[in-house]
Amino acid sequence: MGSLGLVESNGHQNYKNWDTMMNYHPRKDGAWVKQKNGVYELNDEFYKTSGGIFDPITHYEGMFLPS
Repeated sequence: MGSLGLVESNGHQNYKNWDTMMNYHPRKDGAWVKQKNGVYELNDEFYKTSGGIFDPITHYEGMFLPS
């Protein structure tokens, strides 16, 4: 693997409803979201936005609204 950095990731191999779950992702249109030849190419946008992990996710926030 040489100088290729590796990060474990979960994806369509592990989740039955992966495409549905990806629609919930706040940055689903990011160039780095789709793998290319089995590799996620992380660009400046990924690092500037932390991959979207701190963005609101309406679908999941809606699960915890007071009744």
